[in-house]
Amino acid sequence: MNQAPQAVAACEVHPTVAAARRCIKCQRALCTDCTTPVLNRPPESGHGVCVKCRKKVAPWIWNRFGAGIDDSPGAHLGQAITMQRAAWLRAGFGEVSGAALATVIWLGCLGLGWLGVEVRELWLEEHAAAARFGYGFRWSLGFAGAVAAFAGVLHALQPQGPGTPATARQTFQIVGTAHVGPAVAWLGFGIFGFLGSAALGSEIVLWLCVVGAVGAGALAVLATGRGYALRRGAGTFVAIASAMMAAIVAATLLAVAFWIGVDPPWGDPYN
Repeated sequence: MNQAPQAVAACEVHPTVAAARRCIKCQRALCTDCTTPVLNRPPESGHGVCVKCRKKVAPWIWNRFGAGIDDSPGAHLGQAITMQRAAWLRAGFGEVSGAALATVIWLGCLGLGWLGVEVRELWLEEHAAAARFGYGFRWSLGFAGAVAAFAGVLHALQPQGPGTPATARQTFQIVGTAHVGPAVAWLGFGIFGFLGSAALGSEIVLWLCVVGAVGAGALAVLATGRGYALRRGAGTFVAIASAMMAAIVAATLLAVAFWIGVDPPWGDPYN
């Protein structure tokens, strides 16, 4: 006697379409258009995550391409300021334009370079405004190296969590994404600080810009910690503590390198 064929379940959202997966959170039977397959199981296993449950399920379980939103460089830079969680998802689980991130960060470091030159000139007063403007480009390379050193130390000290360890590329993507907003602020502070000191002769404007740049740097460290917490599934405070420790270690290494470059300990002690 032949058995009757079993009826195929229909998607609960699209009743005319056969269900292909079941959400691992709400257990609803849904079609492929309504679910995203999970990363730790093969697609044919029938497991997925529905749109409603994506915020409830850890992103390292289902997210592969930053929530499946527009992956153009301009869109990512804009979302790094206005939609940080979506930008962190893409940076931590997908691929973003490293050239776009590097360009924005360098422009921010250029603003820091102008601020650094202007602060130095308050005591030395050695160079004209045009020369100080040019020296800012050279100083920007040093600040860019500081951001790169911070990313490298953070990659070595990344917080522990249920998510898989981030690759070097993902670490630099997270750090770069977290620095987009502060980099824009750094460039603005650098321009206003240079104009306030060189053109207007106002030290107050310069020092206000320096304070603002330091605050933007602190926000960059905090944002990096939050982005890493999303990537590794670690606690927010733990991830922020790791980012702060990485910033302290990187600053110490750079300070030692600067001291050796200015006054090498192996030089002539009588000069």
